[in-house]
Amino acid sequence: MNLESQTPDKVPKTNLINSCPTCGSSHVNPRERTNDYICYKCKATFKEPTERPKERSNTKPWSHQKELKKEDIPSIQVVKEMALSITDIRLRALFVLAYLTAGRISELTKDKKQETYMRKKDLSISELEDGRKVLLIHMPNRKNRKTKFKDIGIPFDTNEDFIRMIGSYTNSLGPLDTLFPISPSRAYYLLKDKLNINPHYLRHIRITHLVRDYKDISPFEIEMIAGWSNIMPIESYKHLKWKDAAKKL
Repeated sequence: MNLESQTPDKVPKTNLINSCPTCGSSHVNPRERTNDYICYKCKATFKEPTERPKERSNTKPWSHQKELKKEDIPSIQVVKEMALSITDIRLRALFVLAYLTAGRISELTKDKKQETYMRKKDLSISELEDGRKVLLIHMPNRKNRKTKFKDIGIPFDTNEDFIRMIGSYTNSLGPLDTLFPISPSRAYYLLKDKLNINPHYLRHIRITHLVRDYKDISPFEIEMIAGWSNIMPIESYKHLKWKDAAKKL
């Protein structure tokens, strides 16, 4: 037996990713009932996805972030459809909370290296001055040295479908139960396996939506939601296309 041919540097690194044969997007997912696939970007359905090579073979959690940023940002409705396609209610709730909070996956899951992690009691119902009900989310802010926690209010009237998906999982938990008792790496694997999406890309999608689709929100409010220490990172969201700006003129 030729052992030399089996050394790691001789093994071809052919990492492939499923993509839509119509538009080339990687946001494709199988549909169990119809036994075919759907593209969340162009809405095309097809029997089998095409395969294309990944730009890098690195398998670290954030290794494909730059690749994903090159694609068009999915709309809020598309994000909702992606969430509904997840049959596991815990994973669906994690997906929704990661999107709504623009949270880092390490802030939502139970990281053994951290002393603090989210419990059911960190989700509560509060009320605004105008009487609107909100889901108040109290969560760790891992990478901000000044602000260790952040509070995010999600109005019920404009996010009813998302909040219902969260409740379908959390309603069975006790107040002190760990919200998501899985590691960040496990959460990454599950979301990548189910939707072929980088969990950190959800943060990028949410911040883009806040910049592009919510006219009345200020850069300082986006800073608070994102958990930044200043508004400088918002400069990186100047990639929005001219069509996005033209629609508001």
